[in-house]
Amino acid sequence: MTSSLWNLRADRATLDIASLAATLDLTHPANGLGITRALGASVADAQFLGISIPGLSESGQHSITDRYVRQEDLTAAYELTGDCPLHVDARWSVCDGTSSDSPFVAVEVLVSVRTWVLDSLSQLSVVSRCPAEEVLHSIGGEIDVFATIAPAAADHLEFSEAPAGPGCMLLRLPESAISYVEMVRPGDFQSEEIAFQAPVPQRAGILHRLSVEHLEKGVILRARVRGVFVPRDNDEQIAVEQYQAFVESPLPLAT
Repeated sequence: MTSSLWNLRADRATLDIASLAATLDLTHPANGLGITRALGASVADAQFLGISIPGLSESGQHSITDRYVRQEDLTAAYELTGDCPLHVDARWSVCDGTSSDSPFVAVEVLVSVRTWVLDSLSQLSVVSRCPAEEVLHSIGGEIDVFATIAPAAADHLEFSEAPAGPGCMLLRLPESAISYVEMVRPGDFQSEEIAFQAPVPQRAGILHRLSVEHLEKGVILRARVRGVFVPRDNDEQIAVEQYQAFVESPLPLAT
């Protein structure tokens, strides 16, 4: 049997393979993955693929009912109480593509949400924050057309609506040989938001709002977001290839 890539102790998971090093505190899923190394390059002051649901990260509002690792997957189950009772399953998965012609390493989060009341509303977002020398956004409904988003001066990260696009952003990390691409499947995508924070190197935040707001009793809604680290050279072309492969990949059968 293949051993797991993740090391899980209590509610803290670590990952340390040749292409990626990361930690995740399951009690604070909104903070996401603390990735410190990707494709041989150091990554500092960064959090990726955090799950933001009102109530999920508030003290006393949720409990972890299960957590386990299975090969490249790390899964946690959460129960939320209060005004919006929900069951949330989150699975973080790793894909090492360093042996391919266009090397990459990817982390994907699949979120499944269900409720046991007749009708419910839930705002689900995936948030990443990291230093960025430049932020590019796919525009005009075309995944292979990128434009730079001009940073706004701010002393803290305050999200605002990003230009309309198919759901793919590319962040070029400062003084680094790698870039980070974050993408959402078209059926899961509702809107994107962007934030900047000075000083240099500027810090950028990207928020993908997902289409799982309206819940009915007994219905499971799923959404999937992928973050990919790619070489800085030719990063736009690799981003297009990765997005197309992601869209064409089948949704996992279970969380």
